[in-house]
Amino acid sequence: MIMMMLGFYEPVLQTNNACIRAACALDFQGLMKNVTVLFPYFLGMLAGVLLFARVVEQLLTRYEHQMYRVIIGLVISSPFVILWDVPWKTVAIYEVLGGIALALLGYVIADMLGGEG
Repeated sequence: MIMMMLGFYEPVLQTNNACIRAACALDFQGLMKNVTVLFPYFLGMLAGVLLFARVVEQLLTRYEHQMYRVIIGLVISSPFVILWDVPWKTVAIYEVLGGIALALLGYVIADMLGGEG
């Protein structure tokens, strides 16, 4: 979601797709070009997983309620970020209602599976 907000999601996705196409076509020059573009992204992702997880764990230990508020805020705001540029005139009402129904179904299933025993 943060990558979408910053405008990095589409370029990274397009570069990833170009990398896969180059690998399938055995275009090693194109593959190396795309890999060098994606390398900082993967390096940052690896560092984020290793370092940020520890930071979030410490923050959850010290500031549990505030961190849950931040997480819930990110979850609630994500549909707005994702749907901001959707051309709504092309979306049918059954697609919207189907999406809402599936979201509610997912909530019910998660609630049933996530019980404390």
